[in-house]
Amino acid sequence: MTYVLRKLSGREDAVAAAIFLDQVAKETIFTNQYPKQPPKDIKKMVKDYGDDNNFFLGIFDGERMVGSISCMIQRPLHPWCNFNATFGISLLEEVQGKGYASRMIDIMVKWAYSKGLHRIEGRVRTRNERALRLYIKKGFQIEGLHKEDAYINGEWHDSYSIVKVI
Repeated sequence: MTYVLRKLSGREDAVAAAIFLDQVAKETIFTNQYPKQPPKDIKKMVKDYGDDNNFFLGIFDGERMVGSISCMIQRPLHPWCNFNATFGISLLEEVQGKGYASRMIDIMVKWAYSKGLHRIEGRVRTRNERALRLYIKKGFQIEGLHKEDAYINGEWHDSYSIVKVI
């Protein structure tokens, strides 16, 4: 099967992303998506896709989204902090281990570099060993530990702050 990576834009991509995020919530606890979450705000998603301070990339099987990465400059107008961005990445199980996350991270880092960013940061659950290995391979470092920051299925989970300085 051939999957296509493309920049997200418009209502159709937002609808595909909303469906994808609901599916991710059913497959893993290594995301901030959760089962039975409120419906996504499609208009806001479309607006965010068009903002030059944001980066959104999806992996598609036809019109069905199977993976995504986002990176957003958190305070683009702040003179001291406009070089920081946060990112998140999610993949359905069917595309994990095929190199797509690695490719998306490379594309995101190129975008960040083109924007003059200095650091990209995110969070990853400490038990998500596969993601941690990938992030470290891609030059991210663990910067801090967030103890018991998610309560999932009756159990506390820790997360790491991970950072890549560009």
